[in-house]
Amino acid sequence: MRTKFLLSVMVLLASVVIGGMVWRSEMQFRAFNGKWIPPWGLTINEKGSRELGNPDNAIQDLTKLYTAFIAYRQEKGKLPEPKDLFDFSRPIAPGIQLKEEDLRTPDAHLADGYTKGDQSFSEYALTYLTPRPNGQPRPAFPKDGERDVWLYCETYARTGTRVYRDHTTKLEPMGYYVVLWSDGVIEKVPTLDMVGYQDSPRSWTFTFKGQAGLPKNTRTKRELAESNPDGSRNSLVKIVQK
Repeated sequence: MRTKFLLSVMVLLASVVIGGMVWRSEMQFRAFNGKWIPPWGLTINEKGSRELGNPDNAIQDLTKLYTAFIAYRQEKGKLPEPKDLFDFSRPIAPGIQLKEEDLRTPDAHLADGYTKGDQSFSEYALTYLTPRPNGQPRPAFPKDGERDVWLYCETYARTGTRVYRDHTTKLEPMGYYVVLWSDGVIEKVPTLDMVGYQDSPRSWTFTFKGQAGLPKNTRTKRELAESNPDGSRNSLVKIVQK
């Protein structure tokens, strides 16, 4: 009986030890958001990587916003303050009433970084409020021959981030940024055609080609990826155009 008891205790202890090892192994293969990482890696925004949505929704919004910006500029000699842009209780300019849905597409739930129920999630970057790439202010009235990015929508651009069990990552960019220029042109810019310039030995800033104040030594994400043809993990980008 004593032998059977000791054997049972040993089996129980072995089960606890093995179970602990399995649990630790299981936890080791969890991504930062708690999801389990399979051997082939985990795509962070899996649904958004399969479905981009319809960029025409952003084009419709930006068309209306450009009309509002021009009317506001004509009245006040400057571009809208955020408090005026987001005040939906009154017209932003004579005869122009913006609504909350004019700054939100029905595809927001597919975007990178979106969290279900997040009402503060912003789809449009207010680039007109920031300096040009050379640090100079973006004027409300660009000079002849100059163009500025006023707004752009990130909803239809994907980083295609995939994480692996060894805590490395790969990026497989896809989709488009929808960009509103100061001359009223609305452009779908493929994610891989964004241009970057090195602002320090260890960092790059990415923006859009053709704007005033952009340094000359820019490279597209596509070019940067081609300089890393093996697509090694933790590189800047691995090119897979989709």
